[in-house]
Formats: sequence, C-alpha cells, structure tokens
Amino acid sequence: MRRITPLLVLLMISQVMLLAVDFEASTYEGGEFRLSDLRGKVVVIVVAQTTCPHCREFLPALSKAWKSDSELSSGKYVLAVVMLDPVHPLSSTGRAKDKEAFEGASPPRGWILLPEAWHAIDAFGVKYTASVVIIDQRGNLVEVVDPRLHPRIDEMVSYTLARVREVGSRTPVLKMTLKAPRVAVLGDAVGVSGEVQPPSVKVNISITKPSGEKVILRPRVAGNGEFSLYFTPDSEGTWVIRAEADSEVREARIMVIPNKPRGIESYEVLYGKNDERAAKVISQKARRAETLPRDNVVLLGGPKANSLVLEFNSIAGISMFLRGSEAKLYVKSREYDLNVKFGKEDYAIVYWLRWEGRFVVVGEGFTRFGTLAASIFMKTNQLEDQLYLLHWVDSNGNGDVELNEIEVILKLDRI
Repeated sequence: MRRITPLLVLLMISQVMLLAVDFEASTYEGGEFRLSDLRGKVVVIVVAQTTCPHCREFLPALSKAWKSDSELSSGKYVLAVVMLDPVHPLSSTGRAKDKEAFEGASPPRGWILLPEAWHAIDAFGVKYTASVVIIDQRGNLVEVVDPRLHPRIDEMVSYTLARVREVGSRTPVLKMTLKAPRVAVLGDAVGVSGEVQPPSVKVNISITKPSGEKVILRPRVAGNGEFSLYFTPDSEGTWVIRAEADSEVREARIMVIPNKPRGIESYEVLYGKNDERAAKVISQKARRAETLPRDNVVLLGGPKANSLVLEFNSIAGISMFLRGSEAKLYVKSREYDLNVKFGKEDYAIVYWLRWEGRFVVVGEGFTRFGTLAASIFMKTNQLEDQLYLLHWVDSNGNGDVELNEIEVILKLDRI
C-alpha cells in the first residue's frame, strides 16, 4: 500500500470542491462517469497508483476473483478504477501510464478506467492505495475499505467482494412517497396513500394518536408499488402518520377536527354591510367580508350584504326572499312563509358546512335585526344540529335584540 502524496491532494482541491457532491470523472475513452447516472447499481471505485506495489498485486487478484463470480458480472455492479500516476500527474504521459497499469491487471469486460481523477481522494476521503470505495444503489457511501486494515492481498480481496455482494443483496428503496390530507373530521374515514419502488420493498405505517398511543399497520403494496390504507380517527387533535421502508421514512400530520362546529369562539368572523355590531358580539377582531380564510370562519349577513354568504347558501340549498313584510325561506325542498316587521320582528337561519377541510358557519337574517339575533344565538349556544331557524320578536319594545327574545322554531340535524 502507498500513502497518496499530500502535495498532489492540495493541487486538486479546487476540483474537489466542485465534484464532491456527485462524483464525476472522465473515462480513458473520453466519456463521462457520473455517480448519479448509476442509481440502482452498486458502484465500486478502486483508487490505485501506478507506483504502488500493493496495487500491482491487489488489482490482478481482484480482477481474477471478479471474473469467477457470476453475481458480480450480472449487471447489478459497476467497477471503476481511479488510476493515478504521481510521477507524471495530470498529463498525457500520466494517462498512458494509468492505461498500462490498468491493462496489466487483466481487467474484466465492463471495468472502467478513470485516469488521473485525483479529486477522488477528497471526494471519498481516501488516504492510502489501493483503497476500495463501495457505494450503494441509492448513491450512499457505504464504506471505504482501507488497505491498512487488510494487509494480506487475499484477505483484502475476499473482504471487498463479501461487502460488495452484501450491499448488492439489499433491496434499496429508490423512491418513496406518502400522501395524507392536511385536515380530517372526527369519525370520518381517512385515506393514506403512497408509492414505493421497487414494489418488493415492505412498508410499515405507524399511526400515532394525539394521546401518544401508536398503532402499526402494514399496507398491501400493489404490483406497481402503490399502497394505501384507511382508518377512522376517534379523537380530536394531531395524528402523526409515519411510513417506513428499509431506512427511508416519510411523515405526515393530520389535524382531526370535530364533526360539528360546537363553540365558535376561535373562528374568524367576517361580516357584511350593516352587520358590524352583530360580528363584534362574537369577536372583537371581526372584519369585513372579502375573501374566505383558510381557517374555520363565521359569515354574518344576508346574501345582499355578504357576497360570501350567497355562495354557501347555494351549496346548502338555501334561499331567502323579502318583499315588504312578506318573507320566504327555502331550505332544500322545504318552503316557509314568514312575516317580517323591521325593528320589531325578524327571522334568521344559522347553519354550518364542512368546506375544504374547515367549518363554515353562516348566520343571516332577513334584516340586520335577524342577523344580530343569529350572532347572539351562536355566541351562547353549542351548534349540535346543522341548521336552526330562529324567530325574534321585540317583546319589551326597546327596539333591540336580546337573548330572551330569540326562539328556535326549527332545527335540522342534517341538511
């Protein structure tokens, strides 16, 4: 074995900084050798010197053993020899000497010569020749076999080939994905899916509940590598989904929300024209309706006052019409004839929908008095049903809406 000349390492430092991440080098024939192009194969790189006696013995012995092993000739393995000539570095003479030393080892068909690739020294942390660099199918550096630890040639050869075959026997994960929804609803089935390549790799999925309890499942992996499973969350909070295949790990977090809005204290509140007071009953941070936020939201005001309400009325199958004192309310196929007296009597509906992973709660009256009644009702009640029809009458004649003047005349558990 021979220590690599420190001066030459320093001469090559500028190349090393550029090539250390994805090793590249020119072949003797003028082509390009690039590690990233060889994913899926085990790559073996032998770093040798033309003047190294140990190399002159090791390379022919390795060549002979390689030729006699059908597994190593199966196409799953690539071997490249980085040959260095310290007498004529980085020159055409050095390249010629590299070729001569390489051919002197009687290399098997398919071995690659990388002449004067001095940057391999720093790229792989090589200090002595002949060192053997073993890289797995995903491009990870597995080991640099140091000749100082294996001074006997036969021992160095047998150890090297045993490690190479061991790495080749693994089933590497070349690709792995995991998909899960960002938000799910308590009690609803949740689907988790992904892909693993190659499909023969076993996948384990652990599901950690908000309480810390963990369940481990093994999904079925289809022939194309796709896998999926379903589970039904039984508690609110953050659920952690973790997929593991070999050394690869993918993780997703799912926020499980209640299946009913219940209290709305933490919701954003958006109000329409003339409904600021109603909105402030629920939240002092309420603001005018413009765009729908990504979080849970309360929308206040009739469809003419709040354009966002009109959109969700259409989704819920709700329509409201007022002409003079005559009012009509449609909920799906149901029709209600009502009577409204501005400032004295009004009706309002309160309903909620699940929309793109969040709750949207709507409170709207035929006039602003009805919308105020809706906001007072929401502030003081848990929304266990999906729709409420409210009736407000100014029974004390003070021209204002009070809680004891609001009556629930209809509620639907589902719309």
